[in-house]
Amino acid sequence: MTSHPSASKTTNVANHRPQNRSLSQNHPKSPRAFPRQPTIDLVEAPTDGVIVAEPLHKRQKLEEKQDAVATGARNKSQESLVRNGISKVSTQNSLDSPTIKEEPERVTEGSIPLSLDQKAPSSHPRVFHLFPSRPCIRSRKITKRRDAFATERAAVKQVVQVKPYIPEAPSPAPQYQRGGTADYCPWIGNHSEDVLNELTTKQGFFDKSQVAQNETTTARPSVWSSLKHKSGLQILSSLLVAALDQRQIHGTITSSCTFKPPPRVTLTDTKREAWLRDLANPAIPLRRLSRTIPHGIRGKSLLDHCLAKDIPTARAVWLAKCVGANEIRAFKRKGASGAFAIGGETKWIWDWTTNVESFVETIVAECGTSSWRDKMNYSLRLVTHIFSEHLLDQEQYLDWVVASLQSSDLHSVLIWLLVVQLYWTEVVRYRERGRRLAEALLDQLWKAYQPPNRGAFMEVFRHLMEIVQSFMVSDPLCFLLKNWNKYEAMLRNYIPTHEDIVFIEFERLSRRNSRIRRLPVKQGCQYSGQSSQQRLIALLDNMPFKIDICDTADACMRTVTHHDLLITTCIDWATNIYRDGQARIYIVIRLLRRWAKSDIELDRLILKYLSASVNLPPQQTTNIYRIVAELIHSKHFSVARYLQWLMARGTLAEQDKPDRASPCDVQLLLELPLHGLPSHVLNLRRILLSSIGASATSEDSTLTTTKARIANQIQDFFPASQFPACHVLQNCDPWQHSQTVKSAVGRWIRQAVASHFPVFSVQRKLDSASDRFLQTANGDSSLVAISCEQFLSVRNVLEDFEDFSVLADIIKICCCSEDTKVLTAAADTVNHHVDIFMAIGAVDDLFQSLYRRYEETCRQKAFEWSFAVSLVDLGAHLPRSNGEVRNLRRALLHHEQVSCVTASSPISDHMAEALQSAESTFADEVEHLLSSGTSMDKQTLRQIFGIVTKRVETSWADPEQCPLINFAEILLRLRKFGTDTFEELVRDWLDDLLPFTPRPTLSKILPPFICTAAITLKTVLDRMVIHLTRTAAKSHIAALGLDGLELLMISDLDLPPFATNREYRLHLQQLHIIKEFSSLTVPILHATVEACSGEETAMCERARALIKNPRIQNIIKGLLQQYSKNPDAINSVFGSDQMERHVLQVIDSMFYPSPEPGVSEADLHDQVSRILNHVNDFNVPLCQLKLRAILATASQNFSETANTLVTIVMERATAPTNALTDVWASLISGLPPKQAFHIRQRAESEIISGITKDVLSMTDNCKGMMKALVAIVDASSASIPDFGTPLVVTQITDRLSSMILSSPITRGLNCEEQAAVTKDAKHIPEGLQLYIEVLLRLLTIHQAAVHCAKMSENSIVQLLVTLSLLLTHESLCSLQNLSEHVLDVLAILTDSLSEDTRSQCVRLLRDQYRTRDPRLLFLFGYSENAEGEWLQLMTSSLSASSAKNEGLVGPSESTQPFCLRKWEMMQDTTPLVTENDTSLSLGLFGARKTVL
Repeated sequence: MTSHPSASKTTNVANHRPQNRSLSQNHPKSPRAFPRQPTIDLVEAPTDGVIVAEPLHKRQKLEEKQDAVATGARNKSQESLVRNGISKVSTQNSLDSPTIKEEPERVTEGSIPLSLDQKAPSSHPRVFHLFPSRPCIRSRKITKRRDAFATERAAVKQVVQVKPYIPEAPSPAPQYQRGGTADYCPWIGNHSEDVLNELTTKQGFFDKSQVAQNETTTARPSVWSSLKHKSGLQILSSLLVAALDQRQIHGTITSSCTFKPPPRVTLTDTKREAWLRDLANPAIPLRRLSRTIPHGIRGKSLLDHCLAKDIPTARAVWLAKCVGANEIRAFKRKGASGAFAIGGETKWIWDWTTNVESFVETIVAECGTSSWRDKMNYSLRLVTHIFSEHLLDQEQYLDWVVASLQSSDLHSVLIWLLVVQLYWTEVVRYRERGRRLAEALLDQLWKAYQPPNRGAFMEVFRHLMEIVQSFMVSDPLCFLLKNWNKYEAMLRNYIPTHEDIVFIEFERLSRRNSRIRRLPVKQGCQYSGQSSQQRLIALLDNMPFKIDICDTADACMRTVTHHDLLITTCIDWATNIYRDGQARIYIVIRLLRRWAKSDIELDRLILKYLSASVNLPPQQTTNIYRIVAELIHSKHFSVARYLQWLMARGTLAEQDKPDRASPCDVQLLLELPLHGLPSHVLNLRRILLSSIGASATSEDSTLTTTKARIANQIQDFFPASQFPACHVLQNCDPWQHSQTVKSAVGRWIRQAVASHFPVFSVQRKLDSASDRFLQTANGDSSLVAISCEQFLSVRNVLEDFEDFSVLADIIKICCCSEDTKVLTAAADTVNHHVDIFMAIGAVDDLFQSLYRRYEETCRQKAFEWSFAVSLVDLGAHLPRSNGEVRNLRRALLHHEQVSCVTASSPISDHMAEALQSAESTFADEVEHLLSSGTSMDKQTLRQIFGIVTKRVETSWADPEQCPLINFAEILLRLRKFGTDTFEELVRDWLDDLLPFTPRPTLSKILPPFICTAAITLKTVLDRMVIHLTRTAAKSHIAALGLDGLELLMISDLDLPPFATNREYRLHLQQLHIIKEFSSLTVPILHATVEACSGEETAMCERARALIKNPRIQNIIKGLLQQYSKNPDAINSVFGSDQMERHVLQVIDSMFYPSPEPGVSEADLHDQVSRILNHVNDFNVPLCQLKLRAILATASQNFSETANTLVTIVMERATAPTNALTDVWASLISGLPPKQAFHIRQRAESEIISGITKDVLSMTDNCKGMMKALVAIVDASSASIPDFGTPLVVTQITDRLSSMILSSPITRGLNCEEQAAVTKDAKHIPEGLQLYIEVLLRLLTIHQAAVHCAKMSENSIVQLLVTLSLLLTHESLCSLQNLSEHVLDVLAILTDSLSEDTRSQCVRLLRDQYRTRDPRLLFLFGYSENAEGEWLQLMTSSLSASSAKNEGLVGPSESTQPFCLRKWEMMQDTTPLVTENDTSLSLGLFGARKTVL
């Protein structure tokens, strides 16, 4: 017998009654339980130290303003209540008669003493009631307390609204399985436990268990006799087995499945809302709601209701399953079956997925609104659960997520990135979607990288970069992209080199992408298979104007890691004759100085370069000596070590007397700068010079003569007494001077200029790093130490000597001058050579010095307009000087406005008429007219402009009467009256002037106007190009072309002395056009080339003389340098079928370092052979131009010319001694498509025929030939049509298939060798590896054929399956590079497959070849098992008797995939619980009932 727990202690009844379980749980007739309401403490807490166990849940609400009388009365009432031991009162508000009941206090350890003898520390001890009060006593106490509370309420004059107290069950109390709290019964007065009698008081309450009468004694006597028998255990086991059999028979579920989704009924809006509220309430079970579900809740509205009602996620998914199951079953009820039912179900799932996508888009679009965060969290949680339950089309949904990330803007990209990260594992599971994710991330990264967004979205950029780096390391195969080169430079700038894993993976991806990249089909584009040397040259050619030496040096070292090749290539790039400009020399000088700090032995590498430099053109050797001299100045090259090296090699013993044709290592002895060298080094140099027949005395004499000539040119600048008259020579070519003389003269001029400025003559310091003077003295100079004429003369001398580092120092010194003409000339000089000074690193310092001098001049003197304009032109090249440029433009505008305010009288029309009538005093009248006012309307401006231009045209007959420079000054002043109107008038005048036939050449008319900035050279060339494209007459086109070319190359102008400095402005505009607007020169050059073969003799001779000018050749070199960017431009210039002989001579003079007579008259074979002998990495564009010219002028027909060219190229390219494979490939990439097509076909046939030979017989020469042939095919891939060549792809597939089927890996080997090859892949013949690499490269080049319509689907499937089998071949899989190449090619080919082709490949690989390679699973996007294969349905095809008759051991069993109906996998679908009410029938598993 087990007693009730309350029997152990009778007092528990009273202790549990007031605070615990609600009445409705055990008593069905009790009133409905309401949520617990907090009790209101109407009195203050006792201050006598008694701890109150019940917390204060609600305080009395009092008025802010209470009178003192009410407060005192309330305090007295509270004191009386405390003395009576009342601390808490619970009130119950009733509609009829509110009553106040006492709430017994909880007896706790803190409130009840351990014994009844102990007393509370308060002066008024409390009375603790352990039993309920008797009714009579209770009524009297309640009456007294009611009176007390009535007094209190009268004093407070406030009615406190309270709520009834409902007891709650304690949380730690045990719970019954079907609901209810054990041993909890609140006191209500009518319960059996509420009545106390003598029995219950003595024994308490307990449950009386009924004991069966037949079990009063033990069963041992009746059982023991059977167990004691020898067969007792067998009998016992038989009984147990029989019991288990009966349990199996009666417990197995055999009933049919009773599952059906909850039916839908049409409800009113009110009932539907009530049902949804019940669904949102977790306390209401789903079985109660599953009787019916409202009709009309579907699609996006279903999700909106779940969001609005905040339905728990599990219940919302349950509702979605109910709706979906009913919708899907509706298709079957309508009579559709088979494919129609499946199609309807698929369409409904597609629509449902679209609704889910729309739901997420709506929530994302509400970003920034109130409670958006909660909505976003709920929607993502709900949709993620729906996705994980497979309740939508996952493929469609994941594609939409990736597409939304790619199409989002930078403001919402982080939100979509959060959405993508929820499904990251599913997205990157297969390459097809992982590649799109990588492209989306890189595209967003590219948007944030652009200059307009780089500052505002830097945090977004950093976050994206972190994700891309992590993604790159975890799934590198997703980053095999066709447009990788677009993002490579950006990623390289932000990939941290200190993190080895990320950097190594990035370099590996760059190599893999370059290997599978196909050359763009546009003819003339840059060859994709460049060597490291060619990539370095391209990097140096494409350097930005504002270079960062540190970044450039690091990029060069990353491109070429070999120091010897790095130094050699950079010096060759800076000194070769196929590049133009002096800036490249100083760039390389700074790069070498930078690398010298990285422990690179410059002395050894430069000496090695000098010893290998033989037979170089004089211009290249001069540049080499300039580089060495600058390195000697900065102490980065040791002269003593060079002299020791020269003596140790014994080279001087073979030299009689050095000259310009001597080797560079010997000639450098005469080119060394001598300043700062120790005396013993100078003596050793003199000894070495005397040993080869040279004398240091003649060198000193040349230096003295040169100084005397310069001193004679610049009057009153150098002391005349230093140089006798015999040393003054009028004619002396600066190119004939050695670098020793040039360095000494430059230093001497710099000292002379510095001596004219006291601030520099006090103290000077030479900066060894940049070879510039730094001002260290304090104070300002108040002297005009140098005149403008002297400065211009010094500048001309240094420009002739090409000593721009000294020129930068002199400009820095002249910034202290107070002569604004000198300052303006200095600013124009910096602007003219801005690229050189930028390479030196002095342009920012010079601009800031000139700008500070401009501010001082404005404070001391009047505003100098020409100086401000020069600074504006210079500052336009400097991004860091935008603030200064804005201030200068503001000052110019203010100056014009002030001029207008000072004289605001308008110029009238009659003044223009009076001007037209004046003849002899035209200039004076114009001056008077322009000075009489500063405002002019458009009509008057047009009249005056027309009058001036007419006078210009009449002055052509007698230019001395009125020089054009005067008209230019007039137009410049007229320009200020209306810039826009003036520009329009200039364009109209040029349109009338250019086609005007009886006029002088433009080189005699327009230079004065261009020098004064009245007309810009760009405006003239723009109008000229328009006329060249519109005009049809050849004579007129030739005249315009020659005039434009003369404007670009004119140098000497006949200007008056006051305008000499303006000639420099014309040269500045010429250089600006050539560098920034080279496209304008293309039609002008084309017209000049056409004029060389014209019919007019005078025009033809003029064009031939003009095309040979060295400045025109520099323009052509600049266009050739941009050949990869704009190949059509240079082709349009020299693309005529019959090119004139003089033009060919010009090309020959640019191509061949030394003149070779008779080159153009040789036959085709000799000309092509001679060109191929001179080809290198620097003259490939010029060599392509020469080849095109030869092919255009060849006398043979096209087929013979093409065959000759193909034969020569193939002979040279496949020669065993050929080491210029990359150069050959780059040369062929620029050939015309017809010639490139024949060369490519020939190379492909050689490759295919060579692969059929025996693998083991391949020699090193064959390997080199194969590499050269592949490079030629790659370079000539521009001739491949857009649809590809399917025949070549078919041949490649056949070769690869034959390799796999016939086992060429082990062909020709004995058994032992075959076993060794299979065991160790390192013994695989290198020839076979090379053949596979060649075929893969050919397949990459012809990848367009895989996706064209002419390629059959079976051929594509065969190719992909062959590559897949090759990838998983046991003898090749251990070769990492080869396997990686096969994987990369297979990945790039599977990107654009159709679904049918992909499915066919999957069926072959998975079903026929049983391939489970994870790389193939990733590429083709299929799982190891088909859908439903993880769950199989087993059926017996034969009965036991049939199997026995056929001789089988048992019945044969077959399995088939069993697909789950995911929409019906739900719980609580029916209000009544049955044994088999699940969606998946329990009878399929042989399930048994649970035995309780």
